[in-house]
Amino acid sequence: MRALLLGLWCSAFALSACTPAAPLRNCTTLVAYSRQDDEALLAELATLPKDRYPQVHRYLKDWGSARNSMRRCPKG
Repeated sequence: MRALLLGLWCSAFALSACTPAAPLRNCTTLVAYSRQDDEALLAELATLPKDRYPQVHRYLKDWGSARNSMRRCPKG
């Protein structure tokens, strides 16, 4: 009985890994930043030494990637 349950669990786990992910239906609304906001942020970031604040640069790069993904999200 134990072997049967283990076999069923392994089969269910293996099959669930092959199931395609459901497409995103509802996406987060992007905050609209003005050109002046973008330029102010770039000016502030330019004053930070990249080698001294690597996490800030890493997080902002990821944040930019997330915003690009949200732009491609289907509307509706």
